[in-house]
Amino acid sequence: MDVLNMVNQLHSITFGLKAPKQQQPGFGTRHNWVKKSIFWELPYWSTNLIRHNLDVMHVEKNVFDNIFNTVMDIKGKTKDNANARADLKDICKRPSLELIFENEMYKKPKATYVLNDNQRKKVCEWIKQLKFPDGYASNISRCINIDEGKIYGMKSHDCHVFMQRLIPLAFRDMLPKPIWGVLTELSLFFKEICAHEIRTSVMDNVKVSIIETICKLEKIFPPAFFDSMEHLIVHLPYEAKVGGPVQYRWMYPFERCMLYLKKKVRNKARVEGSICEAYIVEEISNFASMYFDPTIQTRHTQVPRNDDGGEDANGDDKLSIFKYPCRPIGKGQKIILTDKELEIAETYVLVNCKEVEPYLQQFEDSLKETNPNIDEDEIVETRDKNFSKWLKHQVSTNQVDDQMIKEISYGPSKFATSFNGLIVNGYRFHTKDYGHNKATMNSGVCVRGNIYGENDLDYYGIVEDILELSYLGHQRVIILRCHWFDPNGVTIDERYGLVDIKHKSKLQSDEPFVLAEQAQQVYYTRYPQSGGRSSDEWWAACKVRPKLFMAETLNDEFGGSNELTYTDYYQDDGSIRAHQSVIHDETIPLFDGIAPMEEVGNNDIHHPMDNLHHDHFIDDIEDDEIEDINEFIDDEELYDSESSYD
Repeated sequence: MDVLNMVNQLHSITFGLKAPKQQQPGFGTRHNWVKKSIFWELPYWSTNLIRHNLDVMHVEKNVFDNIFNTVMDIKGKTKDNANARADLKDICKRPSLELIFENEMYKKPKATYVLNDNQRKKVCEWIKQLKFPDGYASNISRCINIDEGKIYGMKSHDCHVFMQRLIPLAFRDMLPKPIWGVLTELSLFFKEICAHEIRTSVMDNVKVSIIETICKLEKIFPPAFFDSMEHLIVHLPYEAKVGGPVQYRWMYPFERCMLYLKKKVRNKARVEGSICEAYIVEEISNFASMYFDPTIQTRHTQVPRNDDGGEDANGDDKLSIFKYPCRPIGKGQKIILTDKELEIAETYVLVNCKEVEPYLQQFEDSLKETNPNIDEDEIVETRDKNFSKWLKHQVSTNQVDDQMIKEISYGPSKFATSFNGLIVNGYRFHTKDYGHNKATMNSGVCVRGNIYGENDLDYYGIVEDILELSYLGHQRVIILRCHWFDPNGVTIDERYGLVDIKHKSKLQSDEPFVLAEQAQQVYYTRYPQSGGRSSDEWWAACKVRPKLFMAETLNDEFGGSNELTYTDYYQDDGSIRAHQSVIHDETIPLFDGIAPMEEVGNNDIHHPMDNLHHDHFIDDIEDDEIEDINEFIDDEELYDSESSYD
């Protein structure tokens, strides 16, 4: 109402080409309005909570362009130009960054937030070798010119992926730790804003944290770096809190629709006519295709790219482990499993079949009765060796009545089928050898460590083989044979949530298998070769969301049961758990359905952004340090490449 009272005091404006030049009294001193918007005539406009819906897509792209072009010092696009340095003398107190006049020429001292030629080349080489999972992003490596150290032709979604996933990785060893930390905070901010699941309490924390982040950026970059986009991001948490997930409000679906219409143009002299004609023809063909035989493939009957085949219609007479939908890629090749592989695979399938759990409990109880002092590790070891034999004995002595349990107790055939690819959980997996020469990376896998009660541990690995095991009654189950990395070689940055894998450390275990239904996709990337610890031994691990997921019911952290339905996504790192497009902490029925873009970021109760709250936030950059910012690289106390990963 305060704004309404102020605009009501504005004078009326006469519009038209012949209208005289007019200016509101007090313009530039008391206010910046030139007229009263016609929207104020709407009866509901004064009570609108959001009057200006900011497009997160373009805001994110412009912020990324400013950061990347400035850090990479791309000529003609960087915000750290000569004019920006000239402003420092009048606006800021950074004498070390001011222009120097020598030999009748002005020289620009190198800033700490700018990479040198060698570092730019290393970053470009790193981007050139990046590989993402199928459908995660476009081939960003095609946008790189290594010789000139430039990146060009990136679309909005490429900037979206780079801003939220790659900036913390690209500059981790290249920039001083305080500067890298601020950029990582900004990356985490956009992850949280673009999440499918939004909590009002988190948005309140983010609203404060982003203000602190902007203040830190102002200490680092010159004033010319900050255009309207850098200040608009301060308003995004409030809009997300009130308006809901950004997937309903940003420009991606409209941009895709415009691309769809532009492709229909054949005569550029008659744009509208071309679109109308093509659209009518398409509508007629779609309508006619509804009367075709179901066996004829049309747009309405076409199988989605990552369709897993759906559940078996005759699955009532099967165990749950045989009913999970998945679709192998290719014809497959028959192989013979060794006795050891067969025993390990058989035990793993039995242990993870929920119908066998009562018998598994009986086996463990019998172990505890015979040996009361037995510990959990010994129970697990004994179970892996003897449970399958014990179950067969129970079947042979008529202790088991269920026919399906009897069939699975006999174990799988030693003749298995090996596939190069698999579609499951909305992911497209490839074996390591099959995907070696591809432009995508689909062999990374991650599973929760909850099989033996280790709920807080994730196991990371690489798919080496995809096997289909055959049981009696023509029952089949697909398992993945993986190379697992040692969990002791996995480090997680508590503040920023980054996961590093010591890829040369292999898990010393005789359990290489995992059920296809338990697998979540992950991709690995090296760091730019800057000579740091991470560049040689460590890979960054990033989880992704499925592009297609089935509807299911999950219990959220607050104990409630919520229905959710997934549709096509681009990507995500996120948690292995599924998430909803809802607003927690408050009941706000805003939208129905699920957005066509990804959730980015882990939205469990504890989130890395929680560590950035002002109540326990450590400001890495002080005012006195900024005066001597060019000494950050040489200051071991402020920048220690080893301590960055401990």
